[in-house]
Formats: sequence, structure tokens, C-alpha cells
Amino acid sequence: MSHAHADRGREELVRRLSDLDDQYHVELGQQRQELMRNLISIVANDKSDEVGRTRAVDLLGDLRASEAAEILVENIVEIPTLDPRGLSSRGRYACVAALVKIGKPATGAVLKEFRKPISDDRQLALVDVLAGVEGRKVGRFLLEEEIADAKTAEERDNLNKALRMFLIMTSREKEATGE
Repeated sequence: MSHAHADRGREELVRRLSDLDDQYHVELGQQRQELMRNLISIVANDKSDEVGRTRAVDLLGDLRASEAAEILVENIVEIPTLDPRGLSSRGRYACVAALVKIGKPATGAVLKEFRKPISDDRQLALVDVLAGVEGRKVGRFLLEEEIADAKTAEERDNLNKALRMFLIMTSREKEATGE
């Protein structure tokens, strides 16, 4: 493709974008909200359609749908990937990969879940999300802050368990990458 052709294409796109009115933006926002509601509903309610749920989770991640973070955390080890790769949580569970794609908006829902008594499998998947989104240093800091803010001994114990698992997992990753 020539530079002149690419420039004409870009100029045409700029012209079309400048012609869009506010109503188009409102309609687009409404369409996105409806799509998110439908995808979240599929994840929450269509327990018998594993492929449909997995595809809905993948789309929520691809769209960086922060409004889906809580339902994805709730189903973190319930929905397998369509093409499992390796033993990591990200390779086995669609919700883990989606939450990592959503990024920082997912952190709050993950930290909230750590306060509860949860299975080791769920905890490992959540640790994988926290490490993938925040990294070793920030993830550790956030967990330590949550521990300091814990309201009950049970919450503190659950968060300490999460911190121990986080440190073990991230130290293994650190060793594997040579950091």
C-alpha cells in the first residue's frame, strides 16, 4: 500500500469521525452497555453452555469490561478455556485470562475475594490475576495494605494466606525469568 493511499484512507476516516454527532456516541454507549449486560448474563446464568460461557468471558476480557470483574471473580475456576495451555491458571481458566486483560479495574474485586475463606484453587487463580495485573512489588504492597485494613481476625488470616501464596508464586516466576 502506498503512502498516498494510506494518507487518503486516514483523511477519509478523520472526515467521517468529525461528522459523527453526539447522538451516535450515546447510541454506541447504549449498545455497549446492552452487550455487556448480555455477556455478563451468559456468564452468570448459562451454566449448561460451557462453550458459550467461555466465549462470553473471552469477549469481556477482549473488551476490557471492568463492569464484569465481580462476576468473573465469582466464576474464576468454573469456566475452562477452550484451548487449555499448560498448568497455569491463565492457561486453564478463561476468567483468569479475562481479568488480566481487564487490568487494574479488576484488582478491587480480586482483593475483596481474598478476604473470604476460599479454596486453594480459587486463591491460586486470584493470585495469578493479581500478579498478572499489578506485578510482584505492587501486588505485595496491595495485599499488605489489605491485611493492615482487615476488620476481623478471619479476614486477616485469609489475606495472610493469600500473601504467602502470592510471594511463593511470584518468587517462582522471578526465578524462572531470571529477574
